[in-house]
Amino acid sequence: MDDSKERIRLSLGKSLTLSLEFALAADILRSVIAPTWDEIGKLAAIIALRTILNYFLSK
Repeated sequence: MDDSKERIRLSLGKSLTLSLEFALAADILRSVIAPTWDEIGKLAAIIALRTILNYFLSK
């Protein structure tokens, strides 16, 4: 039972990481075209979330 919960948790984490990668790529492209401080802040937040998520998934 614990093994199935662990697999579900890891699958969810991987899905979240992938979605953050796509969001990061979209924000990078958008900020290259028309950078604003708001978009730069969103980009920094996504990078921070992605880094934290990847750190805890690797543990």
